[in-house]
Amino acid sequence: MIVANNFFATHNAEIDELVQKFRGYWSDIDRYKVIAWIQQFDRDHWELALKLLHKVDYYSPSRVIREFREIHAQLLVTLGRNLNNTYFCSLTPPGKSGDLMLPLYRQASELRHNRYNAMFIHVSDLPQFHDQSGIRFVFVDDFIGTGNTVIKYWENLQGFLTNAQEVCLLVLAAYEEGIEKIEQFSSLNIITNRRLSVNEKIFSESCTLFTREEKEILKHYCEISGNSWPEGYGECQSTIVFFHRAPNNTISI
Repeated sequence: MIVANNFFATHNAEIDELVQKFRGYWSDIDRYKVIAWIQQFDRDHWELALKLLHKVDYYSPSRVIREFREIHAQLLVTLGRNLNNTYFCSLTPPGKSGDLMLPLYRQASELRHNRYNAMFIHVSDLPQFHDQSGIRFVFVDDFIGTGNTVIKYWENLQGFLTNAQEVCLLVLAAYEEGIEKIEQFSSLNIITNRRLSVNEKIFSESCTLFTREEKEILKHYCEISGNSWPEGYGECQSTIVFFHRAPNNTISI
């Protein structure tokens, strides 16, 4: 107990910094939760656990809005700064990640006024546009890992989008392999300001966040966590955590 107290006393400022970092997470994170999480590791690995928390790529609500503001600027360039006949929609069903992202995107894009209400629709509204031409749809979501989920939703919606002039998908972050797969199997135009390469896969040789020894230790903890995908779904090995969820592509610990 004395050793533990000494460790956390020594790293008191760091722990407070982490509490501030994860502000806005759906489940409040205080210093006691940070300490309890670190204590799940063997004592010899507490320093590494602390380092991992610092390396988590966390998207707070304010960061999400800031990133969407930049993505909206890209969208305007893509659409020639003309939003006529453009409709914004969550890619996912109600209650899923995209449904949570749409209001934040609307805030970031400054399309909050009531006069823009008709531009924001639900997936269930898509059939009414089936016979209309010249329509542009902009779907919003948070993350692309393998691309499999997006392709599944695309296949379900394709019958309603046959006459669309343009179909875009805005995401906060996306792995390049997922983007390539989506572009191969759909006509979605992916717009993101964060393209993730193999360098962002925590256990890859080219990732410089941790040493080879540290990676082996962290991989061991992922493997004993009991999660079906220790390295994240599709072995994406992501360290991204959003304020509302950690994608299943993120490592299990």
